[in-house]
Amino acid sequence: GSDLTYNSGLWVALAKTMSMVLKPGGIVVYLSLGHAGFNVGGEVGGFLSVVGNMGLRVLARDDEEWRDGDIAGGRSIEELTARAIRTPE
Repeated sequence: GSDLTYNSGLWVALAKTMSMVLKPGGIVVYLSLGHAGFNVGGEVGGFLSVVGNMGLRVLARDDEEWRDGDIAGGRSIEELTARAIRTPE
């Protein structure tokens, strides 16, 4: 798992930080990778539960907006990710 979400005691602080640095309507793309014997789904699921309970909106792959490519003004998640990697803000 990621160092950011490995320790569940830091989830609230991380969610607060994300909400403070986002522009209105902004998006955070959070990726976490694991290894054999590690439950990434449980880690990320727990973190997303905290994020949702703090009032931030969680967008998942099975959401209609994701499937239809209608995220943040009609851009796809792929376009947003590529733009974030190429554009320093």
